[in-house]
Order: sequence, then structure tokens, then C-alpha cells
Amino acid sequence: MLLHTLLAALAAVSMLWQNPEANHENRAQMETYVQVENQMRIDMDGMWKFNWVKDLGDRPTDFFRTDLDDSDWGVMPIPGVWELNGYGDPLYLNIGYAWKGHYENNPPIAPAEENHVGSYRGTMTIPAEWFRSDRQIKIHFGSVTSNIQLYINGEYVGYSEDSKLECEFDITKYVKPGDNLFAFQLMRWCDGTYLEDQDFWRLTGIVRENYITARPKDRITRVEATPDLDADYINGTLHIRGEAAKGVKSVDITLKDAAGNTVATAGATPKGGKFTAEINVGNPAKWSAEEPNLYRLVLTSYNGKGATETISLNTGFRKVEIKGAQLLVNGKPVLIKGTDRHEMSPSGGYHVTPEDMLNDIRIFKELNINAVRTSHYPNDPRWYDLCDKYGIYVIDEANVESHGMGYEEKTLAKVPAFGKAHLERNQRMLQRDFNHPSIIIWSMGNEAGMGPNFETCYNWIKSYDPSRPVHYERAVGYKDNAYTDIVCPMYMRPDDCEKYVTENPTKPLIQCEYAHSMGNSMGCLSDYWKLIRRYPAYQGGFIWDFVDQAIARKETDGTVVYTFGGSYNSYDPSDNNFNCNGFVAADRSFHPAAWEVWHEYRNILTIPVNPAEGVFEVFNENFFTDLEDYTIEWALTSNGMAIAAGHTDCPVVEPQGRACITLPYASALKGAGSDAVFVTVSYIRKTAAPLLQAGHRAASEQFEIVPVDFGRRWAESIEAFNSPKPHLGSSAVTVTFDQTTGWISSIRKNGTEYLASPIVPNFFRPATDNDKGGHDYSQISLWRNAGCRLTGFSQSETGCTTATYEVSLADGSAVADLEMRYCINFEGSVLVSEKFTPREGAEAPALTCFGMKWAMPGHFSRIDYEGPGPVENYPDRTGAAQWGRWSSTADGMFQYDYVRPQECGARSGLSSWSLSDGSNSAGSSRLTLTAEEPFTASSLPYAPDQLDIEGGRYVRHTHALKPDGNIYVAASHKMRGVGGIDSWYELPAEEYRIPFSNYEFNFIINIK
Repeated sequence: MLLHTLLAALAAVSMLWQNPEANHENRAQMETYVQVENQMRIDMDGMWKFNWVKDLGDRPTDFFRTDLDDSDWGVMPIPGVWELNGYGDPLYLNIGYAWKGHYENNPPIAPAEENHVGSYRGTMTIPAEWFRSDRQIKIHFGSVTSNIQLYINGEYVGYSEDSKLECEFDITKYVKPGDNLFAFQLMRWCDGTYLEDQDFWRLTGIVRENYITARPKDRITRVEATPDLDADYINGTLHIRGEAAKGVKSVDITLKDAAGNTVATAGATPKGGKFTAEINVGNPAKWSAEEPNLYRLVLTSYNGKGATETISLNTGFRKVEIKGAQLLVNGKPVLIKGTDRHEMSPSGGYHVTPEDMLNDIRIFKELNINAVRTSHYPNDPRWYDLCDKYGIYVIDEANVESHGMGYEEKTLAKVPAFGKAHLERNQRMLQRDFNHPSIIIWSMGNEAGMGPNFETCYNWIKSYDPSRPVHYERAVGYKDNAYTDIVCPMYMRPDDCEKYVTENPTKPLIQCEYAHSMGNSMGCLSDYWKLIRRYPAYQGGFIWDFVDQAIARKETDGTVVYTFGGSYNSYDPSDNNFNCNGFVAADRSFHPAAWEVWHEYRNILTIPVNPAEGVFEVFNENFFTDLEDYTIEWALTSNGMAIAAGHTDCPVVEPQGRACITLPYASALKGAGSDAVFVTVSYIRKTAAPLLQAGHRAASEQFEIVPVDFGRRWAESIEAFNSPKPHLGSSAVTVTFDQTTGWISSIRKNGTEYLASPIVPNFFRPATDNDKGGHDYSQISLWRNAGCRLTGFSQSETGCTTATYEVSLADGSAVADLEMRYCINFEGSVLVSEKFTPREGAEAPALTCFGMKWAMPGHFSRIDYEGPGPVENYPDRTGAAQWGRWSSTADGMFQYDYVRPQECGARSGLSSWSLSDGSNSAGSSRLTLTAEEPFTASSLPYAPDQLDIEGGRYVRHTHALKPDGNIYVAASHKMRGVGGIDSWYELPAEEYRIPFSNYEFNFIINIK
């Protein structure tokens, strides 16, 4: 009998895991996510006996036997993923299935080799009082990758796949009072894996909430509340529909406000297991991301004997529409200041705790993010609760991505056998998540081609829930956009976005992915938001991605390394660090780009009217809240130094309203300097708000009242250079040239050497992720090892030295001439002129920088500068930077949070840059740079070839870098922007590139 049971069960499962038309067996119908009052529940959290095999064919086929000896098995936590608990390695791919390079795609068949299988066994004790004839006992698995077959006390219960939605089984007839043996087996891959080719870590295990419950059989099984507002968006209606077991005779419905007061009541009598009701509320508090006013809907079911169960859920009165090519929430064309977000923890992988979720919401609020796309699958239900509570607009996305099959004829969107799976995954998402007011858009999936299967999904969703729009990126341009309500492209260029919104669009433009924030990036965000704020039909987008998907791995020496694709073995396919595209690091510290997000996503804008008189206009970009809770802080600076400051209450500007303010600094301005006078206007919360403290800086903008007069500053620097004031010890400054190369090889003063390497030209910065992915990388990289052959060297009695060079690309082709001229004054300061001239008829790729570089001894580690700061900034990413005098250290300027070493740490638009030994004493050593025009500089503890992906000392992980004791300085007249439209093709905007042309860089090295 046991053998017969075993064979029958194995035969059934063997067909299921490779049959896309049979995605479950005995799985319970998806129920609405609700809270159950006085629920009987046993959590499954803890350590379970665990057996792991590498290949499917080696899996134990009798893992469920009650008499099996599992004493030699290991253990695995629930929740937990295998690869982070000692079984297999994490694998990352963007496009392609985890067997890429080893096994050809053959849907629905997944390979058996390397198809890891994990078997779990454990005892759960079921209380005797649970066993009543009117109760149903169910088991709930929150998220299982990739599938599960369940046995209890040796009997087969059922099967399920779809790794990002829960599966539940009715286990009433399989359990007994007391101890019960639960055994379940998971495969790394099954036919469902062909629909789960998302751009993320490919991990395996059981996460989210997992538990066993006992509930009355006579109860509500589904309830869906659709809020609506009248034509004036004032009065509200709640349309309620539900399903109940046949024993339920009536349903009482109560609506309560946030304070727990009863607002309205209703009753319903199920007919054929279904019921409806309607609640009308006069002028309810509305739900929006700005004002997330929630109501509590409470439902009690009754059978012929009395109340059986009370459930409740949050709801909110809000209306979502598309009118006039705009997405409206409560009648207002809200702006989507969004981000895409994977469920990912650096320590737990797919296992994200409620505390992790809340912290992510807090970061959203701090950075002015108001929307999230659950890329690319339904999230933990608790995530939506937080979005409801704290106010985040959500695109809820189905777990459908078959990117590895391509978008054309092989797409599974056109394969009838996979049609059921496409539809089921969308249906179950809506059935579970329907009631969350935060969900304003449904997404049918991501990067899964387009075809009849999605047409069916779209039609079903629109029929099931006409209250919300449907979005799918691959439907853009398909059959005249008929199967997406929003034009939601990925990485559309700003000029193409502008083209769309100026050609009488019928649907709003909201990019589902844009501003690819990989490594040192986000150089395009301001370009997008200038357009978004100009054109009504362009309503924002979702940045890819919120957080670097790096996994924290502790090395044997205790060092924590943030790993990415390829960090574990050479067998698995990998897309390297392409999963690290967050503007927030994996540990939730902020990359410099996060501050650009904060700035561009601000909700309060300051518009200069007459800055010299302190007159500005305040624009409230919110759609539902005024500015009563803000204080304005202002500061007036001259030459980077504060000369006046103050604060005042912000005017109570109505939503989308404007008000004029006058800041009282006119008298202080009279005593300001003759250049570089700025006023900074900031908006500070007076009181705490949910997840935000009192004093939170919501927005800040800086305005130039008197421009930085670089011409005058340079003239003064030249005058000082030409008229040095000798001081004690000045004669001790010596500048030495290498006669064979023509470079300055030494600068010494009073026995202190200022150089650790010669001062040489710089045409190529270490590559950023975006540089490496750009379509011109193979060309611009020819500048990496450009050669400068000395063709002339002369020194005059006036203290000037001239060296000329032939400049050749790495391929040996001579393309330009370079003239270096150095003049040294009595104090030892050096005036440097670098002149670059392309040869007639020569062709060469664009440069990534033009300037000079050198190394200094490590004790020159303090950096003081005047210019935009304090955060890292590049020519196309300066929105959050503000002019001032700033200080840091070389180590402090290095961006350790970029998981892959790359160009970083620069400040652009500078007036001066100084390195010193940090003593600040009268005898301290200091080297200061000033230039004829604004320049860019960096000073880091790592050499360029340590940071460049093709450099001689490059390492894959930032935390593996070892300083060599020097400080590496780069001063550039021109610096290429970092870009960020995407990270695999697009270049920075044209104005932030450095074409092959004539350039001249004049600067002074001042030694003190």
C-alpha cells in the first residue's frame, strides 16, 4: 500500500512540475487579504530538518515517510533561502534563465541537472480544541520558490507553483490532535520558472509568513470593497461584494473611521454564496499618498446558530481615473515620484522582515518618493498595509516575466499552453490585493513579450475591476496601445518623451522604468523633471532601482563584502553587478544620487522673483495638502561663508498654490562680498509626521544673487602669482622636472615632498558602470592608455618651462599635440597651462576628461574646497549640491557604497581645491589649486587603475580595495557627465560629453 501511494504521488507531481496547464493540485482558492479577529494560528517559523541535493534525479522520493530516519539531515530556517544558509550559491542574471549556457530553453521542461531539490521535515503540534466539525484547518505558505509538494503524516496533500503568491491547502482531513509530521519538497526550477525570469537574484526557499490556522467553515471567503467618489469628489460610496460559505446566512457590515467611531452600517444576505452591499458616506476623509486617511471595514458572518467569525480590512475613499490623457487621483493629476523596488534584503535575500519594510517606507518619505512599482511580482501583503498606512501609490505587478524567451515569436505570451498560467497569476494577485487603497494601477507583468495571453489578462482585469487602470510596458505600441491604459515605456529618452506629450496624446506618459541608477549615475534626472513639470500628460515615472541588490557576505577575516553576480563561482551564468542599480545602497545608506532624487522629487518649489530684494515665489506642488506645517529657513553666504540667516513660518499655501515671500536679508546683502553671494532657502517640518521627525528638511534650493566671478578671481590669482610676497622659508620651495619626460616630478618645501608621482595629463577617468555600458565604450577606452611622447623641452631664465608632446591613442595612432607650459614664481607656486590641439585630419573618440593627475603622500588627506558640495557631484548631477566651503578627507570622499569600484568622489564647478596634512597649524603643509574657469577635482586614497575596470590593479568589490598610502588627485577642465538614461547604451546628454577638439586648462598650484 505504501509503495502504491508513493508511486501514485510521484507520478502526479512529475506531471505537474512540467505541465504549464496544471499549476496546482488541491490548492485552496485565493482569499482576500484580511485580518481575522481572535484567529487561531500557529507560526511555522523555526529550524526544520532539511535535505538538499544538487540534481533533481537524486532527490529523496520517500522524504514524506513517517518512519524515515532523518537523523543525518541538516537544518534550514523557515523563513529562509537555501543559498544564504549553506546550500548552493546565489546566482544573478538579468536576462536568461539560471541554466543559461548549460541547457537550452525548452518550455515547459526545466533541466534536471543543477535543479536543486530541498526536502523539509518537521513536527507541528495541533491543539485538540481545533478539531471541531465546524472548523477548517489550513496551512499557509507565504512565498515558495519555485514549487512545493506537501505531505502530512505520510499522505499527499497537494502541489503549487508561482513563487510570489501564497499557497494554502485545506489540511483538515490530514491532521490529528497532537504531533503531526509535515514534509514538503521544493524544486529550484519547474515549468513555472519560465514565467519567473526577473532581473534579480535567483534564490530558492520559503519566505514571508508561514502558518497554520483554524477558522470556521461558515465564514466569508472573499470581500472586495471598491471606493468611489461623486462627480465633485466630495461624497463617497463603498461598493462591497463578497463570497461566503453556504452555511453563512447573513453578514453585518460596519465602517469605522481612524478613531474607531462607527461611520455607517449595512447588512447583506448571501445568495448562491455571494453578497453585495453599499455604504454611502458624506464627505469622507479621502485617501491619497499625501493624506492616507483610512477607514476600517468590519464584517461579521452569521450562520443559523449565531456569529461565526469577524474579519476586517483597511479601505480608503479615493477614485482613480484617466481623463484628458492624465491619471487622476480624486480628480487631481498627481505626479508619480516613483521607484521600482525588489523585495531584497542584504542578509536575508528574499526574506524581508516587517522592520525592513518599514525602514524602506521611511526612506521613501525622507527622499520625497510617493510611488512604488512592485517589480516584478506581488509583494508580501504586509508591504501594501504599510503603503496604505503611510501613503504610497502602488503599481501592483503580476509574477509574469519570460524575458529569457525574447519578445518575438518565442514569447510565451503567444503560447496557448501558458495562457492559463498568465491569467491565474494575474487573477490571484487581484483577488488577494483588491482592497488596498494604495494600489492605484494593476500591472500584468514585466518584459514578457506581448500576445493573446496578455490580451486575455487585460480583458479579465478590466471586467473584474473597472475602478483601476491597467499597465503593461510591452503593450505600448501593440494594436494601438489597446491593452495598456498608460503609456509606460522603459528608458525613453527625454527628447522622445517630449515628442510624445506634444503630439496630442490620448493616454498619460508614466515611465515604468527610467533614470537607471547603476553605480555613479543619475545624471539625467533633472532633464526628465523639467519636462514632467512642463507637460501635463507627462506625469513621472519609476526609477530603476531603489536599492542595490547586493548580498552581504562575511569573509573569514570578518570583513563584510557586498556581493553581486559572479561573486560565488565560475559555473553559474552571471550578469555581474547589473543587479546593483539602486540610488540607495544594500545596507540602506544613501548613494550620492539619492540626494538628487530627494531634490528633484521635492514637493515645494522656490521660484526667484527678485533675489536681490529677497523676493521669491513658493509653489506648493502637493495636490491635497497645504504648507502650514513648514518653516522656511534661509541663509545668506558670501564667498562660501555665512553672513546672515533666519527663519520664518511658511505661508499656508494651498495645494498647487503659490505665494510670494520676502526674506529679510537686504541689509546684510549690502555688506556681502563682490562675488559668490548665494541665498539658500529650505523648508523644515515644524512637527513630526509619520516616519518623519520634526526638523526634517523637505526641500532646499540655492540661488545666486551675485555670481561667482571666476574671471576676477583668476585675475587676482595671476596678480598674486606675478607679485609674490616673500615669506620665511619661501626659498625652500623647489620644483623639479624629469628631463626625459618633461613632467614635474617633485615639489618640495622645507624637506616635505608634495608629490608621490609626476603631474601628468589626464584624458580618461576610471570608467563608471554607465561608461562601460555606453555604446561608445570601445572607442573612449582608447584614451585609457594614451601616450604622450616628448617632442620638445626648454627652460627659460624667467622661470618658465615648456614641453611639447605627440599624443597617441592606445592603438598607437598619433592624433593630437600637447603643449605644457609651467611658470614658477618666487614663492614656489606653479602656473600650469595645458593646451591640447587635434592634428589636422585626425579622428579620435571623445574624451572622458581633460586635465591633469598626480599622487601625493598619504598625509595630505584633508580636503578643503569652495564650490558645489558637500555630496559628490558631476556636471550633469548638481541639483542637490550647493555652493559653499566644505571640508572632508580623501577617504571620506571615496564612495565605498558603490559595490564595484569605479570613477567617484568628484566635485564639479569648483573655485578652489586644497589638500593639507590636516594640522591647520601655521606650519602645516598645503597644496591649493585655483583655475581660470570652474573645474572638477577629486582626491582619493586609490589610484585610477585600482578603480578602472580594465586597470592593472582592479578588484571586483569595493571592499577589497587596499590603499597604497598615497592620495590620488585629479583636476579637470572638462569632465564627462555620468549619464543615466540607461546603463547599456545611452551616453550622457550631448552638452556633458567632451568631443575630440581643442582644449586649454590654466591653473595654479600654490604651495604653503
